[in-house]
Amino acid sequence: MVSTIEIHDRLLVIATTLSPRLTDTIEKNGLIELPPRPSIAFAERLCKAVNGQMISVRAAEAIWRRVVAKAETEAPGTPLIDYVAQVDPEVLKSCGLSRA
Repeated sequence: MVSTIEIHDRLLVIATTLSPRLTDTIEKNGLIELPPRPSIAFAERLCKAVNGQMISVRAAEAIWRRVVAKAETEAPGTPLIDYVAQVDPEVLKSCGLSRA
């Protein structure tokens, strides 16, 4: 079985070939221990987490684009913060924002 430190070191080596920023991030965060889950392999768990983050970021970007477009259409020239503060919450909800 491969140890956590071996996995970390291997990821660090791979990161150096991909991105200095990624390398710095891995080095700064150091070794991160994740408790094992017998129901899902570590690689699958990692891929699932990355996928979830990618979808979340893309969804957030799409929602924000809709908010900006709505503001530009309904209140051109109004600062976005003023539009968001004044608009009916249902309008924001229709763009994909929740009241959370």
